[in-house]
Amino acid sequence: MYGSFLAKAQRSRVLHHAKEITLADSFPKQWSFVIDESRAIALMCSRRAGKTDGLKIRTAFRAIANSSHRTLYIHHTRMLGKQQFFEPYREFLKSKGIEEESHDKTELWVKLKNGSLTQVVGCDDIKDVGRKLGYRWDDIIIDECQEFSNEILTSLVDKTILPTLIDRAGSITLSGTPPHQEAGLWWDTVTKESENPFKPIRWTLLDNPFIERQKIIDTMKLRGFTIDFENPTNNAVLIQREIFGLAIVDPQTMMYCYRAGENNWPVQGPPLIDSPQWRYAMGVDIGGARVGNDKDALVVLGWMIDDPLHQLWERESWEARQDSEAFCARVLDS
Repeated sequence: MYGSFLAKAQRSRVLHHAKEITLADSFPKQWSFVIDESRAIALMCSRRAGKTDGLKIRTAFRAIANSSHRTLYIHHTRMLGKQQFFEPYREFLKSKGIEEESHDKTELWVKLKNGSLTQVVGCDDIKDVGRKLGYRWDDIIIDECQEFSNEILTSLVDKTILPTLIDRAGSITLSGTPPHQEAGLWWDTVTKESENPFKPIRWTLLDNPFIERQKIIDTMKLRGFTIDFENPTNNAVLIQREIFGLAIVDPQTMMYCYRAGENNWPVQGPPLIDSPQWRYAMGVDIGGARVGNDKDALVVLGWMIDDPLHQLWERESWEARQDSEAFCARVLDS
């Protein structure tokens, strides 16, 4: 498959007097992704690994190989999509002598002389995404999947994207860094590989020859982090995620779903109410910017550090459209 694809890219290059896109523009693990022709790919990398650069190179490689090839790139926000993909993509085309027929910096699309089109949209305007997905696409990329809410990501993939790929037998690439939450489509896609059809492709900044290892060490040391390169799991959670690209969740940032019958208080109330073993955390949800738009809400959760069941208890809660200082005073007095 790759041989025929490369042959088409080479013929197009000769026809348009462009420089060939090769491994020299990339590095081995990134290049393996560039030439991969799988219809469903889950690309998960660490930070600074060259993930979005790989998407840029792959998009150009496929655009010049196939006339009228259509690629849609979806980012968490339109502005970041422009900065991180649209502008670097146009710079890469120019560096390779690949001529544009036209482009639109407002609508963020580029059309090549062979009719291939690449467009960027952001999910900060979900209506815009919906309009663009009314077209037929050869490749659809969702980048930075870890930043999407699961509701939006699932809706995009299942209800909107898949039908638009049917006509042209197109491909879908889900791309991002390790997920923040131990649940949802992105988590399931990158951790339950045997249960889904997405081909897993992984690499980290340690595979990127343009990143010097000593600079990684020196930079992380600024915040007191040391790195055990021989044993990736023998590191702080942040290092495991951001350096080694491991799908691991920081327990200090986890949120738990309320389940009736499991998390509610028993009739007799919480145990040992005056015990010194209690510890507390407060959660605050500030309402909308406009008056009356939404309520403010606060909750105080408690747990006992010697509880073998690790139970969470709701000790106080408050919801209203009035001064929250009264609630805080009540909590401090209790």
